[in-house]
Amino acid sequence: MEIKDLRQNYANAFNCKNCPGNNGPEGCPLWWETIQTNVQTGEERLVKGCGLQQLPIWLIEVLKASNHAAASIQQSRNDIISGLNQAIAAAVKVKAGEKAIPAWKRLLKLPGGE
Repeated sequence: MEIKDLRQNYANAFNCKNCPGNNGPEGCPLWWETIQTNVQTGEERLVKGCGLQQLPIWLIEVLKASNHAAASIQQSRNDIISGLNQAIAAAVKVKAGEKAIPAWKRLLKLPGGE
């Protein structure tokens, strides 16, 4: 089995004064071509440029995306804890002989809910 070396020898690597503007064999490994999506409109555009200039924007977008996931997880966790607390409170009321109103009736605001 023959192993091929797929690495490129960039002819103009890190030649920032005379940036080649591509990432091919005659270009620079820092040249990025990324797709950015406008969240509001869904429009996509291809952004070409130096990776050193695009990196801060890219990192901010990654942090924003991971923040949303963490917020969703935290909200789900809080909802579960709230539901468990309501179930425990209802069980305590039943144990004490009081009439407990099911949590789903309170949530749906059905007759008999608080």
